[in-house]
Amino acid sequence: MKKFLLSGAAALVLASCGNGGPTADPAEVEAALVQLSLRDSGSGRVEFEESSVDGDDAVFRNVMIRTSDFATTDDDADADTDLDIDVEVGTDSADMKIGEMRFGGLYVSEEGIANFSDMTLSMIEAVPTDPAESEDVTATLGEVSLVNPSPSLAAWLAGVFGQGEATDIPAPEDVQFDSFSLSNWLIEGADGEDMMRLSIDSIAAEDAGESNLGQFGLSGLDLSFADGDDAGTFTLGSIEITGANTEILEGLAKVEEDGPGEDLIGMMYGNPLDPGFDSFELEGLNLDFAGLSVNLPSLVYDVTRNSDDIPTRYDMPEFTLTVNADAEGGSVGAELASALLMLGFDELVLTGSGESSYDPETDIGTTESSRFALADAFVLNTTSEIGGLSRMAAAMEEMDSEAFANGEQDPQAMMMEIYSELDFYNFSLSLTDEGLVDKALGFFAVQQGTTPETLRTNILTMMGALPAMAQGFGVDPNIAADLSAALSGFISGDAGELTISFDPETPFTLTELMQDPTQLTKERLGFSATAE
Repeated sequence: MKKFLLSGAAALVLASCGNGGPTADPAEVEAALVQLSLRDSGSGRVEFEESSVDGDDAVFRNVMIRTSDFATTDDDADADTDLDIDVEVGTDSADMKIGEMRFGGLYVSEEGIANFSDMTLSMIEAVPTDPAESEDVTATLGEVSLVNPSPSLAAWLAGVFGQGEATDIPAPEDVQFDSFSLSNWLIEGADGEDMMRLSIDSIAAEDAGESNLGQFGLSGLDLSFADGDDAGTFTLGSIEITGANTEILEGLAKVEEDGPGEDLIGMMYGNPLDPGFDSFELEGLNLDFAGLSVNLPSLVYDVTRNSDDIPTRYDMPEFTLTVNADAEGGSVGAELASALLMLGFDELVLTGSGESSYDPETDIGTTESSRFALADAFVLNTTSEIGGLSRMAAAMEEMDSEAFANGEQDPQAMMMEIYSELDFYNFSLSLTDEGLVDKALGFFAVQQGTTPETLRTNILTMMGALPAMAQGFGVDPNIAADLSAALSGFISGDAGELTISFDPETPFTLTELMQDPTQLTKERLGFSATAE
């Protein structure tokens, strides 16, 4: 069944795969249909019962595309279990049935490639070539629309329709179109006690260029599955991304197959100021699996760019992520519930938000607010002003991405080299205790076979000795004294908020401090540690 589910999905993907041209004359339309193997039923892999041509538009009804004709090697067959859906993989067990296939604006480009301004396919169904598969599996699509595909994409589609071997999907920079959409996608099947049902209301993409995708959206994803004794559901109300960098998307798509390779790491770390999109918005994420429940009502991240397309502001409104565990609901819930109980939690409720900006002229990034909280544990607030971000980006571009991906690069040495490019103007961290200290003491006391209060007393004794210990390592005793007093007040419970900050009169760099340790003073760093 798994093989057909994948092959059915692959066949449906073919439905989603013209640079609109001028109105064509009948001879040109005829030539385009011949090149697309659509002039006569069965001239290629496409068979149809009815067809009509009106100007440069063509309509075909009761269509069958013999996608099972694609050659599949033994290696390709083995790849089915890797969840890879390619033209040449997994389509040997399903054909594609289409109620109506409509082309508008058929023409032949100056390069001699058949193309069209728009294509709409409706009432689509993957039809298994093995009758036994059809009893347990369904794969359907309501409608697919493609407007103004690039010549390379249209040529690939002609190869799918034709008699020869289908070629690989064009390189990402050649997969361009004005818009693409599909609706009412359903794949469901069963194999004994195992089952899977996936439905998607709609997927839409607009303005796909050489390196950017103007907009991508998905709505109404609903997945239910059963695997042995465990069953689960996953739903997603919607997700929308604008201004996405397609090179990063391509790299992410390859991670499952090849791992995080050099190209992806280079792109992601080459410019830490650019997340690779303009906006990201997610709504209604819910997961229930074997006693584990995850809920994320919404997550939004917006990037503002200047006239040079450089990000200058980043905003993330508050989000809330809730994780629950039902010990009676399944194996995952039982394991997680036990771990949460040891830490003193019934559930995990995480919230976060952030606002930051970047000034390209001064090369300074400012975190105006960054808040992360875990209910019944802590609230962490940070602010900062850090310069030299473009120098850090340059250092990242020069790093050996392949060595890092292969684990040959020392992460600590690499990060020290990168962060040495930064200028620290100010930094502040504020930690509010809402149960964190007591929960931590309770957990570690059990591990050490003692009581929380005994452990608290031992830690406070160590904090009292911190100034003397630090002085032996050459640390400014004023820094150690302030830090010791603040930590002691926080751990003892006398104070509920710990604040550590650096606010020097002039910015400092890590390189400066490493080259001259005498600069590690309270005055030079503008160091402050308090507990209130």
